[in-house]
Amino acid sequence: MTDRKDNPYAHLADDAFATAPRRDPELVRRILEDPRMHDHKDGFQSCVQCGICTSGCPAA
Repeated sequence: MTDRKDNPYAHLADDAFATAPRRDPELVRRILEDPRMHDHKDGFQSCVQCGICTSGCPAA
């Protein structure tokens, strides 16, 4: 039995101000499965919308 945490990024938040753009399922899968994203405290939306992408960001 493995002690595995639930992935908090399995459910993406919707944008309240516009319709959601078409999401490339392959890109979303790669971002969600990246181990660096698992413990990001602000979640998936903040990573792709912060505007301060770095070379270490899997969403960059």
